[in-house]
Amino acid sequence: MGKHTDSGTVECVIPKYPAPETLSVDVSFNDQDYTNDGVKFGFLDPYVLGIEPRLISPHGTTKLNMTGYGFVQLEETNSLVVMKSTDDRELQCPNTRCDKVYRVHDEHSVEVDTFDQATMRTTPDGETIGFEPFNVNMMNPDEDFTRNNIDLHYYKDPVFKTASSQFAYSNEEKPVIIDTDFFWGDGNNVESFTKYATFTCRFTSVNDPSKQVVTSAIMESKPIGAYGKDRKPDQIRCRTPKWGSADTANVEVSVNG
Repeated sequence: MGKHTDSGTVECVIPKYPAPETLSVDVSFNDQDYTNDGVKFGFLDPYVLGIEPRLISPHGTTKLNMTGYGFVQLEETNSLVVMKSTDDRELQCPNTRCDKVYRVHDEHSVEVDTFDQATMRTTPDGETIGFEPFNVNMMNPDEDFTRNNIDLHYYKDPVFKTASSQFAYSNEEKPVIIDTDFFWGDGNNVESFTKYATFTCRFTSVNDPSKQVVTSAIMESKPIGAYGKDRKPDQIRCRTPKWGSADTANVEVSVNG
């Protein structure tokens, strides 16, 4: 039951609802005819269980996939995540805190853009976040941000150098080894890469840029098998895809898939 107020608004009691969902709200003055103006109201109870990827490009090009339950798309001012330090302080971007609007795929998944590394600072006039871990917390119905302990890290772009081969047969899945400077101890951490990196190689046709094939990759040490025996990874290995015809392709490597 609603009530018309002197200020020209209609007040209604929010009903209990058993599940997260976005519903249309219509008003009737005679209990028969409803407004159908497209007004939306969301019931939400967000809880984040996972975030991928955990390693973030310093250029702000990474899109995060947050998984869990209770996600509902609301107005932008209520569909926010905020970037926080691991001691629960809001990270600062130019003139404001570092927050982003999330986009709901379904009740269990949302997508969020990221900031470039140089933008996020520990205080308005402080140092950048650098390579310190940080968290992405989602707004709850109380307009606060529910804390989670899922640490994300920026990585320093590895430098991919010479490749072991410059060609392959068009129907061959040929191993390609790429010498790599990972900048261990200078921004990148072996343990974090071992846990969270998802290496891939992307082959893009020079003649038809719309033709792209992605293959999985791994990091390893020279000689093969030395990784973990007092040697840190210094190369990437992936395979060429079956291409189907003679062509020239550019090869790019991704740290986080």
